[in-house]
Amino acid sequence: MLIKYNQWLLKQQESSASTRARREIAFGLRTPTGMGSLHGHSTAAPWETKSILKKTKAKTKKCKKK
Repeated sequence: MLIKYNQWLLKQQESSASTRARREIAFGLRTPTGMGSLHGHSTAAPWETKSILKKTKAKTKKCKKK
């Protein structure tokens, strides 16, 4: 059975659970705990990669000179 173009287009726009979770982490709506690999399911968008790496980077305190 042939499907209509509109149905095909809607199917292409659906995302997986890991893609939605990665996007939520990038927007700051979710914590990155238990995320796993950044590019595990599909390649993340550049802005998602930059945002997630910025949030998960370990923060270090600089020593103050006395």
